[in-house]
Amino acid sequence: MARRIVIVGAGHAGTSAARALREHGWSDEIVLLTEERSAPYERPPLSKSVLTQEESFSGVAALAPGWLDQNGILFRSGVRAEAIDRDAQSVTLAGGDRFRYDYLLLATGAKPRFPQLPGVGSKGVIALRSLDQSAVLRERLMPARRLVVIGGGLIGLEVAASARARGVDTTVLEKAPALLSRVMPISTSDRILELHRSNGTKVFLGADVEAIIGCDMVEGVRLRSGQEFVADTVLVAVGADPDVELAQKAGLATDDGILVNEYLQTADSRIFAAGDAARYPASTGKDTIRLEAWKNALDQGGTAALNILGRKVSYRAVPWMWSDQFDKVFQVAGIPNKSQVEVNRSLDDGGIVTFLLDRFGVLEATAAFGSLSQVAKIVRVATSIIERRLRPSPSVLQDPSYDLRKLLQSDAVNAHSTHEAALSAVRR
Repeated sequence: MARRIVIVGAGHAGTSAARALREHGWSDEIVLLTEERSAPYERPPLSKSVLTQEESFSGVAALAPGWLDQNGILFRSGVRAEAIDRDAQSVTLAGGDRFRYDYLLLATGAKPRFPQLPGVGSKGVIALRSLDQSAVLRERLMPARRLVVIGGGLIGLEVAASARARGVDTTVLEKAPALLSRVMPISTSDRILELHRSNGTKVFLGADVEAIIGCDMVEGVRLRSGQEFVADTVLVAVGADPDVELAQKAGLATDDGILVNEYLQTADSRIFAAGDAARYPASTGKDTIRLEAWKNALDQGGTAALNILGRKVSYRAVPWMWSDQFDKVFQVAGIPNKSQVEVNRSLDDGGIVTFLLDRFGVLEATAAFGSLSQVAKIVRVATSIIERRLRPSPSVLQDPSYDLRKLLQSDAVNAHSTHEAALSAVRR
């Protein structure tokens, strides 16, 4: 009997795993299952170039035409995996079909979070996570329309930028005192706020939404302060929750994600998890984390495939995310947190990069805002510094004339004998 790997979820992690399995020699059966009706596609354009009509829906395909058939992969779309029988090593679909597996990869992703608000079910209130939702939103983004975005996170701001590019009156309501407050230092957040406001986005911080106004059709949004905003479309962009239902029903451990080890393996040695649904050990070894990021999903899918094949590859990638809005780009490498010491450097294009150090001076994260050429270059070097857990002097991090690539030379970092004094000065 042929061996079989079943992959539940055909997003970035699932398709990356299928590709890697074939590339690394798995010649037996692969079954790829998805609830969505479409073939696998790239998600980042859904909030950007698809909405601005710069890219067609067919242009976001994740795989070349015919790739699944050419590689002998059984692809089932529009199906829901209902149950896992771990003893029988099988997955049962909602319609009753069952697939036996030798190994199972759960790449179930995440689902948009909807707050419990009056009016949230009105027509015109939508979230953005899928190709179908992007198609609905794209049709509603017309000049003379009014869009209110609830949530000043990554997706909300990307949609706001796309809406402004199409001449839509756009308002962003963020409950926190800063945009992107969970993933950005305030220095970068302030630049993003300024960018949006200068392009006509109306941004309100500390905006606590009380209700969505309207009966059958959305008419606007009301804050707890009583202030109201007129809208014919409301985007709810307040985060997402990992889709762990299938794992929980199978008795697998979950905690804001499916718990896996450094090899992306659950407590069941034949079941792996990857992508937005997986909670895994952080590269620092300090904690477990779950990320909703394009690169993380791609990399984890490939790593899970290698470990299914018995390679024993630890997933230790430095987290990385990016966004392009209007004519600027921002990127984050590592995991920012409020306890870190901030060291800022100005970029030639008027942008800024913020280096975030732990209490011992180790570079843990970097956030940069500016032009693509400037940001990509400095974040790439910073990622290597983070990977090596180096302790660069704040003075060289601040100095725009200092080439950070020198820090990657084996003796460069250790040459800064006054490091602790400099770090203390920055703290003060």
